[in-house]
Amino acid sequence: MSGGPAITLKSQPIDGNNGNSGNAAAQQQQTANNAAAGASSSSSSQASSGTVPPAPEGTRQSSLQRIQLRKQKVFNLPEAQKLAKLSMYSACQFEGCRCTGWKTPQENRHRDVESSYCPEPTEECRNASCRHPLRSHISHLTEISRSSMDELLGAIIDMENLFMSMQRVEDEDTKKVYLYLFRLLRQCVLTRQQAVIRGPLGDPPFESPCITKAVLSLVFYKYNHLNPTELQTMTEVAKTFLNFLNHYNFESPSARRGDPTLTHEDASTYKINYTRWLVFCHVPAFCNSLRQFETSLVFGRTLLRTVFQYMSQQLKKKCISERDRFPEDKRSIITQMPKFLEALRAELLKDDSPIWDSTYRPPNSFVVQQRKRHQEVAPPPTISSAGAAAPSGSKRSSVGEPAHKRVKKEVAERVTT
Repeated sequence: MSGGPAITLKSQPIDGNNGNSGNAAAQQQQTANNAAAGASSSSSSQASSGTVPPAPEGTRQSSLQRIQLRKQKVFNLPEAQKLAKLSMYSACQFEGCRCTGWKTPQENRHRDVESSYCPEPTEECRNASCRHPLRSHISHLTEISRSSMDELLGAIIDMENLFMSMQRVEDEDTKKVYLYLFRLLRQCVLTRQQAVIRGPLGDPPFESPCITKAVLSLVFYKYNHLNPTELQTMTEVAKTFLNFLNHYNFESPSARRGDPTLTHEDASTYKINYTRWLVFCHVPAFCNSLRQFETSLVFGRTLLRTVFQYMSQQLKKKCISERDRFPEDKRSIITQMPKFLEALRAELLKDDSPIWDSTYRPPNSFVVQQRKRHQEVAPPPTISSAGAAAPSGSKRSSVGEPAHKRVKKEVAERVTT
């Protein structure tokens, strides 16, 4: 899908055609159910770790894997079945027809195009205002490349997972964001254009310096006087903290309304940042048609201040409960974490802390030295926000992942330079 016009956040439907935007997704509900149920229960899961208690880590990971396996299954379908799947989200090409998705004939409405059902090109759309054959919904798709077709199919599965997630989520703020992203992907599939999110949310990164840069600056600012072994330990502590933050499940604004420490202004700012987190970090974990960013690379001091107290308490509890999971030579990470969190809290409260100055930068010699140590020393076990040590080598599958996601890795590399 090529880059298309920006679609800004808005409450009205994008499709505007007899409420048809959810019909195809509902029609595919049975097929999507297992994968989408995993998506809704693990919707804040990231690549290597889930974040929504109380479901076990293995359940969330397997849910994400099921989503990727379903995508791969669809990518491997014969072209006729792929086109049938695409037709359900493709506008009728018959002149004057406004139908935005082919609907399976009544007698076949419970059959699944992802498994045993391959409709004939002559089968008519069930939509009373259309009644045109299947071929009228796919005539513009027969010449597109296989990679473009798979990218569209991947976006459709993401959209169906979002539709199912939207049915399960209870928080109204979160539901509205899911609905917006569902409509965004629906429109992008319809127009065969890449999803672009612009508008009141702004573009990431949202603050400078980002949390990652500030935390690495803290390591130099507070611990550069230590011997190399101790300094390396504090570096690993910092990276463990960042990993926890990147997989942290932020509370919805409604859940924080009773927090006496939040002023009206803080609550308003948190709602904006929560929405940004959902759109740019949280949902793309299971909808990889959307561009994903690491929380620590796009947010800064403002967000961290609002969540730090409760998040640090949770991290301390995880350190205690997961101590035995760590190799003995890495347990110093656990014991040093409270000290590190206290130092970070102090710098969060200081108005003149140098680590939050965008011009503050550790010397190049320190950066090079840390990079060299990182290459020489195996990465420490990570503490997930779900209460289980995440496998150090686990990564989100790249099946169906758009090329533009590589930008995130480049941004991460630039932060330390």
